[in-house]
Amino acid sequence: MLLQSHEGYIHILPALPDAWRDGSYKGLTARGNFEVSASWKEGRLTEAKVLSKQNNTCVLKYPGIACAELKDTTGKMIRYKSLGKDKISFPTKANQTYTISNVPQHTVTAAPQDLTAGFNEDTVSLQWKPAKDAAAYAVYRTRGNNPDYELIATGVKQPSYKYTSSELKTTDFLIFKIVSLDRKKNEGKATTICVEKK
Repeated sequence: MLLQSHEGYIHILPALPDAWRDGSYKGLTARGNFEVSASWKEGRLTEAKVLSKQNNTCVLKYPGIACAELKDTTGKMIRYKSLGKDKISFPTKANQTYTISNVPQHTVTAAPQDLTAGFNEDTVSLQWKPAKDAAAYAVYRTRGNNPDYELIATGVKQPSYKYTSSELKTTDFLIFKIVSLDRKKNEGKATTICVEKK
């Protein structure tokens, strides 16, 4: 709910519950040997700090983060590479803390609910309860134990999707992630399901 880092990037507040409108956390460990702290108000990120414990590249994801400010330990502005409007990448130095602030504020679309799936020979049928304020959905999937999700559809208007592929005949299970999109195509919250062949 507060931090995910298994998809090749650090996702800050990926599934913050609506009941936790204000809060903060310190020192959560993320893959890549990073330590993350964050604070939020009214469900929106106000500041995040990333302590790098190695000279690794840091990739962060949060809605609108490509328009945020990034500073190093001394308060100097750092240039970063934008990987779309919701993701940034920057090189880090060991034992340095990087602060992300002034993230553009917007309402994060709620996650779809009650995701169900049916799996037959070469088709997975997904259905979910529409999310409040979602204009459309993006569908991601990963195979087996692969931690990286692949986008397989975006702009899906209906609360259902059929995934057909010959790979399903030789696959025991997949994980699907349905992400709510707002009218500007910004990603909101998501829900996942593991689909196993019976």
